[in-house]
Amino acid sequence: MMQPELAVVVLSVGAPPELRAAIDSLLRQSEPLEIVVVNSGGGSLADLLPEGQAIRTVEVPELLWPGAARNAGIRATRAPWVAFLASDLVAAPDWAAQRLALHRAGKASVASAVSNVQAGNIFAWAAHVTLHARRMAGLPKRRAHRYGASYARSLFDRYGLFREDLRIGEDTEFHRRMRRRDRPVWAPQVVAAHRYPQTWRQLIDDHKLRGERWAVHWPTPQHGTWPARVLRRFAGTLPLALRASRGRDRLMVLAASPIVLAACMAYEAGASRAGSRQQGAARYTVAVAILDRDDWAANTDVIVLIDPVLRHLTWVPRDLWVPGLEDRINAAFARGGGARLIEALAEVRLSVEGVLCLRRAATEAALDEVEATVPVSEPMDFWYPLAPTRPIEEGRKQVSFRPPSERLSGERLHQWIGARSRVTGAGSDLQRLERQQTLVQVLLATGFDFAATLADPELFRTTGRDPLAILGMVRPDWHCCLFDSVSDATIDGKAVLIRS
Repeated sequence: MMQPELAVVVLSVGAPPELRAAIDSLLRQSEPLEIVVVNSGGGSLADLLPEGQAIRTVEVPELLWPGAARNAGIRATRAPWVAFLASDLVAAPDWAAQRLALHRAGKASVASAVSNVQAGNIFAWAAHVTLHARRMAGLPKRRAHRYGASYARSLFDRYGLFREDLRIGEDTEFHRRMRRRDRPVWAPQVVAAHRYPQTWRQLIDDHKLRGERWAVHWPTPQHGTWPARVLRRFAGTLPLALRASRGRDRLMVLAASPIVLAACMAYEAGASRAGSRQQGAARYTVAVAILDRDDWAANTDVIVLIDPVLRHLTWVPRDLWVPGLEDRINAAFARGGGARLIEALAEVRLSVEGVLCLRRAATEAALDEVEATVPVSEPMDFWYPLAPTRPIEEGRKQVSFRPPSERLSGERLHQWIGARSRVTGAGSDLQRLERQQTLVQVLLATGFDFAATLADPELFRTTGRDPLAILGMVRPDWHCCLFDSVSDATIDGKAVLIRS
């Protein structure tokens, strides 16, 4: 028998009856599969597994959150690519073949679309629209959410496994850790059908619970009044669902639209209730901004958000356009200090409660004695200014980095974190930010204490809640990622990035 190239981890809680349909859909695939069922929270699999099939099981009496269940399945499988299927999903007949075609073609991770199992039930359609409008097969890729993904096993070696302490959003968090080139591609031809609530009460209760879970586990500031948030959610789902559906399905979406509005109201009601309980919880995000010159009137060259709850360090591109500023975000501090930077971040829906701004001299002092070996995946050649704080047009030199690694210190270290003009002309600021993340991860792994380097109060300024305390919390297991929900644009003749 051919060795399966794709492992499928079936995620089950309490061994629900619909699990059998999920498994049967995998057994009908044209490709051989390595199937593992991970069941937690009790229940018996005995009557749900078909006889005579090579299906392994991992049974855990206590309830596992999704990340832990996924990881248990990853450890129990061997195939080079790994997919996941929840017990309330049914895979289309070519679900595996379509995935594998993309993986074999070189795609590291492949996202999938969702359809509605109960195509004749109006409440199921309402749930389908509110929960999965951005995963309907008819959407263009620029509007689609990339979930339901399968992954090359090598990605788990590169980025680690899923966070096990998150009740929801474990795949969102994992994707943020991944380099852009490894993130899932949108594959609407890969489809699984979802089971949804089929009565009014089931729908409302389900959406209230989902809203509560999101507010508890991924707390974010709630912008606008409750009716405004409901309307934003409604307007962000129903038009997309209408665009993605055809024929009878579109008629069902239209018929379900009043129920979609009610479901949005239930979700926001749950989120608001949980959010009010969360007020005062120990969560806030701060920003660290580094100036591009040793001058308090200079623009910021680097902005990093520190989130102590999600344990994330998120780099914000300096070319992100802020409409109220009528400029890129790197001009915010120069216009009005830390307070203006907080306002600019809020305008692009990035909420922080404190800012630590560093003069360039602070960065130089912190890195003066540093030596670090960084991995280099490909040859890189850059143009770099003769004077690091001057425009490259005033004079330049070529600097190069070669695989498999580079030992950095002194000027070479600053070139690594600052160079962005590729000799080939293909460089970007986003690639530069990725190199900065690489260096920070290496330094954290060696025990480098960023907070301890700020001994001279003349080299930094703080605004808002104490950012130094949060900086001191950063640990090697925190995840570095790039905020790249952005698109290229030209505004007032400037090449900028806008939040997508």
